[in-house]
Amino acid sequence: MAEETGGGYFELKNTDDLGPTFTRVAQELHSQYLLGFEPAKPDGKVHRIEVRVNRPGLISRGRTTYQSPRA
Repeated sequence: MAEETGGGYFELKNTDDLGPTFTRVAQELHSQYLLGFEPAKPDGKVHRIEVRVNRPGLISRGRTTYQSPRA
């Protein structure tokens, strides 16, 4: 579910991993961004979304589809 909605998850198997897990969560939150758009012609259809980055080593994680509102 997390992957389909553009989210992520961190599995905590051992309480000893709590500190490093929180560090990873903090890094994710520090590196996040918000991208938005408004369709020129709302049609009520599902559209594919693709976000690409040009910088090596960076990845984009987000939704892969968008449900446009009806006009």
